[in-house]
Amino acid sequence: MQTEWPGEHSREKTILLVEDESLIALVESRSLRKNGYRVTTTSDPEDAITKAIAETPDLVLMDIDLGCEEMDGTDAAERILDRCDLPVVFLTSHTEKEYVDRARQITRYGYVVKDSGEFVLIQSVETALELFQAHKDLSENYAELSAVYEQTPVLMVVLDSERRIRRANAAMAEFTNTELEALTGMRPGEALRCLRHLDDPRGCGFGPQCGHCAVRRTALATIDTRRTQRRVEATLPLVRDGKIRHRTLWVSAAYFELKGTPRVVVSIEDGMR
Repeated sequence: MQTEWPGEHSREKTILLVEDESLIALVESRSLRKNGYRVTTTSDPEDAITKAIAETPDLVLMDIDLGCEEMDGTDAAERILDRCDLPVVFLTSHTEKEYVDRARQITRYGYVVKDSGEFVLIQSVETALELFQAHKDLSENYAELSAVYEQTPVLMVVLDSERRIRRANAAMAEFTNTELEALTGMRPGEALRCLRHLDDPRGCGFGPQCGHCAVRRTALATIDTRRTQRRVEATLPLVRDGKIRHRTLWVSAAYFELKGTPRVVVSIEDGMR
C-alpha cells in the first residue's frame, strides 16, 4: 500500500482510494493530491476494510470491480459501512442500470465513471464530503434538539392536523401517567384525562363544551393561521386519582411542516408546578 502526502495547502482530508488498476490508481491519486487531499491507495478489498476501520478516512473511493472473486467493491463497502460512518463514492467502468442500482442501495454519495476526467472526480469527492458534513450537522442538531425536547419539564406534544399526538416528551408521559407509545394517536384531552372528552363517543374535541376549550382552540388557530400562540390560559377538569380537579394550564403552540404535512408543537405549563 502506498501513502501520498499533499503540499502545505492541504485541506487535511484523507481519501482511501481502492483501485486494482495501477495506472488508474496513479492518475486518480495524483489528481486528488494536486487538489489538496491526502491519499492512501490499496487494491485489496480486505486491506481496504482494515484500513478504513483503523484509520477512519474522510471518504472512500471504491472501485466496484476489484478483480477479486471472493469480494467486489460493493461487498467491501458494505462491510466498511457496517463499522464506519463515512461517505463512499464508487468508481466504475460500467454505466448499466444494474450497477448503478447496486451502488445506490449501498450509499447515496454517488459514483464516478472512470476516465471521466479530473474535474468530475474532484467535484464528486467535494460534493460527497459536503453532503456528508451536512448530514452530520443535521444529525447533531437533531440530537441536541431531541435532548432539549425530551428533558424539558414543560409538557410537550407534536400534533397532526387532526389534533392527534404524533410525539410526546417525558414530562407529558409523567404528567398523564401514560407510556409514551400509548400517547401516540390520542388527542390532548384524552391524554390529559379531561372530563369533557367523555361527553361524546368521538372523544376529545366533539363534546358540547369542547368548543370553549383553550387547548383545542389554540391548536386549531395555529394550524389555520400558522402563527405562534403564546401562553394561552386554559382551565380543564382533569380526572386525577379518581377525582375531578380543575387545573390551570398555560398553552403555547407553533406551526411547522414535516415533508409538507402540517404539524403543531404544543407546550403546556402546569399552573400547579
